[in-house]
Amino acid sequence: MTQFLQAGGSVLIAIITLSTVCWILIGMKWLTVINESSQGRLWIHNAMQLARFGNLWQASALCQSHHCFAGRLINACLSTYEPERRFFSEQLKPVFDAESFSLQRHMNLIACIASVLPLLGLLGTVLGMSETFSALTIQSAAQTGEIAGGISSALITTQSGLVLALPILLMHHMLSARIRRCIDQADLYLRQFQTILCKD
Repeated sequence: MTQFLQAGGSVLIAIITLSTVCWILIGMKWLTVINESSQGRLWIHNAMQLARFGNLWQASALCQSHHCFAGRLINACLSTYEPERRFFSEQLKPVFDAESFSLQRHMNLIACIASVLPLLGLLGTVLGMSETFSALTIQSAAQTGEIAGGISSALITTQSGLVLALPILLMHHMLSARIRRCIDQADLYLRQFQTILCKD
């Protein structure tokens, strides 16, 4: 492992560090998505029934007991009740946008790191090749094995950048799809509550 890091140099250390940060962010985001999925949907239908019969306070309390994206949105819907749908939607839009942004936080950073890793690997290879050929110009008689060894070491960073970036991109795609599904579901439930509460 030490020889591997020495061969890759500081660029390889930077690649591994960024990859570690990325996987920490993915783990945190994955836990958030699991929490959203584990809440179930029965409580939403119960809250709808309470709202339909005018028990807004009980419906709001039920939403507050579920710490999830849909719960916060529906609670905001019940708290900012406005009989006219147009004004109601205008009041809810900032809340919906803020909650959606919070749910998607760090996703752009994860994608950015995944796209930067192969470029860092390429940079490491270019620097390694440059050092190899600079050393060759100094040596009077370079052996073929030494050249091959230097090039092999230089390619380690490119290999590492690609290998570490691919699973991160895959996880980013999966997380993005699940987050989009959570947002779409919450938006659907929000519209249903608006239909129940608004009289126009």
